[in-house]
Amino acid sequence: MGIAAIATIPSCNDFLAVENPGSLDVSALTDSAYASLLVNGVIGEFQEMFGTVTMYSSVLADESGSSHVNASFGPVDLRNFNNQLDINLLVYRPLARSRYVADSTADRLRGYRGPDAGKDLRLARVLAYSGYTYTLLAELFCEAPIQRSAAFTPNQLFAQSLPKYDSAIAVARTAKTAGANATVADSLINLALVGAARASLGMGDKAKAISYAQQVGPNFRFEVYYLESNTPADFGLSNPLFVATGFPSASTVTGTGSTAGWAYSSGSLWMVVGEGFQSFANNLDPRVPMTPTRVRAMNATNQFVANQPTSYSGYQPPTLSGTTVVKAGNAIQRGSLIRLASTLEAEYIIAEAQGGTAATLAFVNGRRAAGNQDEVAGLGALEIMAELRDQRKRDFYLDLHRLGDLRRYKSQYQIDQFPTGPAYGTVECWLIPIAEINDNPNLQPPKP
Repeated sequence: MGIAAIATIPSCNDFLAVENPGSLDVSALTDSAYASLLVNGVIGEFQEMFGTVTMYSSVLADESGSSHVNASFGPVDLRNFNNQLDINLLVYRPLARSRYVADSTADRLRGYRGPDAGKDLRLARVLAYSGYTYTLLAELFCEAPIQRSAAFTPNQLFAQSLPKYDSAIAVARTAKTAGANATVADSLINLALVGAARASLGMGDKAKAISYAQQVGPNFRFEVYYLESNTPADFGLSNPLFVATGFPSASTVTGTGSTAGWAYSSGSLWMVVGEGFQSFANNLDPRVPMTPTRVRAMNATNQFVANQPTSYSGYQPPTLSGTTVVKAGNAIQRGSLIRLASTLEAEYIIAEAQGGTAATLAFVNGRRAAGNQDEVAGLGALEIMAELRDQRKRDFYLDLHRLGDLRRYKSQYQIDQFPTGPAYGTVECWLIPIAEINDNPNLQPPKP
């Protein structure tokens, strides 16, 4: 009987011919009916990438420190690693994949729609997301290839992002004129304008940065979405920083793993507050909330933990008693959205690009007021810019600006704010991972 049953199997190769009911046949991608599905794929890839890259880059930028027991994490904290460190790949892979999916989908949308693609808000969204992937590659990596090319410098990557943003703006404006949803169109226009201003500032083109930033509308805020759900199937859409900060949950208990109304699971808590930001504990600036006392982390040390800053949805300011924090706002949650672009960022770009003027000082004092700080006066231009940098690190805490900011301050103004000391190395950006180098003939050194 066993032999007869085996004889009915046509070929051993058929064991490999397993169909995935959730997959899409490649030939179906030529069907325009799948356009919206592809666009949703772009959005999903960007969501997954953004939180992950934010998490790891916050450690390299010293916003966060690592209390992980895995040996790969410590070198990032100390900026002392090479291209063989696996975390380079954990940052590069989702960013490269997000870029590829956005670029290829934009090409398909143009093919599906022909001339009508020029007024399709789906194309505008995809182009804007594509622009941000190039901008993030420029800000975060020392250099990076595109589609197995030779490595591009940050300025080259910034330059490649600008046509993406310009096209997104043009498509969204045309779509709005043609009767598309004006609210969505305006949001995408502002998203691309902020991205273009950010890239221009990164290139040192301050006039162009101001030109883009001045067009951003008031009260604009665009967030990367995550899902508030405990369903295992939805776990991939969780904010990764929620997991890295120990799955915070409301608690009335006070102990080694809990404080100020929140409990943090030490078994998964590895992302803690970086040394350069620990001075914000128990202070009056509500933009950088964290646990008022230390809690137990993964490596059995007691650490301060970041709670939701103003760049996250669900933010609540800390509760104060005199000059002491008694409840540090909301902990980062599974569904905490992260701000990607805003009118506030456009204002910061204008202030930095115009320099230490009276207008910049007025802006700085407005931000100091937001942080419960007194006004400053009688400052010189350099002192104004130093104040601007200090306010910026508070307003953009944990939303993937700090590493790009540190690199820009050093390259354009010769101001080095990276942490230093005997234990620190010299790495100031992510490196092309060895797996990409081995797979890319344009990255391999010439043979002798």
